[in-house]
Amino acid sequence: KLPQWVLDKLRRNATLAGLTQFTASVLCTSLRHCIPEIASAENFCPNLDLPSDWLSRFWCWAGEDVWSVFADFFLLPRLGGGFCKLGEYPLLYLGNTLPNPLLLTCLSKLGIHVASFPAHVPLSVQKNLRGFTVKSLAERLTRVTFKGMTATDRDLLAIFFKDNLSRHDTADTELCNTLGQFPIHRMQSGEYTLLGPSVLIQPEKTDVQLVDPTRFLHEAAIPLALQLKAERMPLLEFYTDVVFPKIHLLNEDLREHVGVLLLTRDFHHFHGREVGLLSHVSFVTSADGAGRPPSSLFEDTPQNIALVGSNTSLFPGGIFCREELRTPLHLCGVRRVLTPEVLLATVKAVCSSSDTAHQTSFARALTQYLKCNCSLQVPLLMEPLQNLPWVPCRQGDVAHDFSYFVPVGGFECPAKVLVPDHKDVGFSVAAVADMESTLLEGSGLKTAQCSSKLVLKHLSRVAAQYKAQNEERQRQNSQAAADIAEKCYQFLVSHTLPRTIQLFVGLPLIWTGTTYALPSCVEMRSTSRLDLAPYLYTLPANLSVFSGLLVSLGARETFALKDLANVINKLGKQTAGNTL
Repeated sequence: KLPQWVLDKLRRNATLAGLTQFTASVLCTSLRHCIPEIASAENFCPNLDLPSDWLSRFWCWAGEDVWSVFADFFLLPRLGGGFCKLGEYPLLYLGNTLPNPLLLTCLSKLGIHVASFPAHVPLSVQKNLRGFTVKSLAERLTRVTFKGMTATDRDLLAIFFKDNLSRHDTADTELCNTLGQFPIHRMQSGEYTLLGPSVLIQPEKTDVQLVDPTRFLHEAAIPLALQLKAERMPLLEFYTDVVFPKIHLLNEDLREHVGVLLLTRDFHHFHGREVGLLSHVSFVTSADGAGRPPSSLFEDTPQNIALVGSNTSLFPGGIFCREELRTPLHLCGVRRVLTPEVLLATVKAVCSSSDTAHQTSFARALTQYLKCNCSLQVPLLMEPLQNLPWVPCRQGDVAHDFSYFVPVGGFECPAKVLVPDHKDVGFSVAAVADMESTLLEGSGLKTAQCSSKLVLKHLSRVAAQYKAQNEERQRQNSQAAADIAEKCYQFLVSHTLPRTIQLFVGLPLIWTGTTYALPSCVEMRSTSRLDLAPYLYTLPANLSVFSGLLVSLGARETFALKDLANVINKLGKQTAGNTL
């Protein structure tokens, strides 16, 4: 390089000497002529005949006017190979570690170039170019279109921003909003989208299988979204808005996984009303393998199992039988006591069963259950129970020809059975419960009372049935009929009220030894030794102790003469005047 005073002198005498001043414009013309590729192809590579440091020397010579003259020349070496124009305003890479070559290729396709920055580049060039930073790249990306960009390219951009965002960058709200508006954020579905209210981030440690792939970000996209001030969906909201509406669609294993996490790790997030919501969500696997809401289930206590042991849809099953889950399940709505509706449905099912052994054990379990759980003694349950035949009855001691008799192993409604305390007359009057009186006490069940009215009704029924039988059946059942009459008379003597007797006066309730007769046809003591049956009868001697009762029913102390005359008239009419 010539001294400055020589250069100045040459410039002053250039015209006289026939010389041309070597300016930037002259160099520009010379370069276009000598190396045309330098202004026409970005893959320009210096001629091997040129010194290896010619580009560095060019920058040292070019000075401050380089931008205006050489803007369309490929004079900056581009990272990844080749050169880029000054006028393309490439981003200058100032770091020590080279960026991902795939990212540089991606940016080149978008028209964004990253150039290496030789230390001897004039300040005028440095002032017009920006460094390769998150913010400068974000600004360049706002001027390009992402249409046609591959998934790989979008992922490369997202990874670059995630790895290079500084604390200062994340504090820049405008920058964060800009990055959020780039379609580089991958969804679970594989699509790419902008960040916004409709794009959700699942809570930590939640199973990705639970999320809607069209609404939630892919796991790989979550770190960048969080850096850009997006927030994870609150766990409670995630359960109520995302998991619960679709939990019935989950397979059993995933549903159980969700249920256990809900009742253990995440249960403390639910309070008050939210816990109430859980009672109606079908996340608990019942013993029959189905997903059911806690409010439809009951604890598998021995008492509950004794009543509805075969109904496995009512109890938690599998993993939900674990002891540590009992308390949260109870708080979610699993009940300790069976409801009246469940009990009633079970009773109806048992009544239609043919398994008498199960029916009997069920009846005892139900009675004990009612006794221990007074809250169940409500009209909704007790009134129907009174009229369903579920109470086992003891075998009677009377002939099978009388319809009031309950067969062996039979069952009757509580309202129609007597407690065993009435066994002295009960077998002849009504069915007797085949269980202890102490078990029935306090159960809320209203059993039949062995009243005089009940006994008299029964006696009337037996009398009618006996009289309707033929002579052969009457002979077979005569002793049974006599026993019934005697037991009924014994009870009525000490329990009958006058107003009750009045209802049955004149009915054929008097046992004569062979049949039941009208009271007006029976005398307590005979005034003659005549056998006037079947017109008039004398009370058998063994029943004379009940004469006061029988007289109140209409029986005669003794027959009068007119009674005998009436018999003679009847005989005369029957014989039509013929000799007897």
